[in-house]
Amino acid sequence: MATNKKSPYFVTLGTGADAQVQLDPDIYTSAVLTELGLSATKTANAKVLRVPIATLAASSFAGLVRVTCVKGAGTPEEETRQIRLLCEASKLDTAKAALAGKTVKLGYGAAAVDWTIQA
Repeated sequence: MATNKKSPYFVTLGTGADAQVQLDPDIYTSAVLTELGLSATKTANAKVLRVPIATLAASSFAGLVRVTCVKGAGTPEEETRQIRLLCEASKLDTAKAALAGKTVKLGYGAAAVDWTIQA
């Protein structure tokens, strides 16, 4: 979390409706969004519902995927951390494997560094 500013991202709820959630753009990069089934843009002509992450994750439209991230792999300074990512329901089974090797930025401000998601 290099910034404290969140950006809007969208999950398709069905024909003509998208859920909008506020997420960290340093974690939800374009490569990560693709694997999670999320979008940075709403579906054309869709109604937008602003929904809290917890509410959307508890619905049948999305869920949370827990992944392990590593920094400094193979060195004495190696660190691991688990994070939870919002994922569209149809991608829940494949997201973890598809995210392996992708990087996310964790930390605050200038101290934010890249972490690699492990399989």
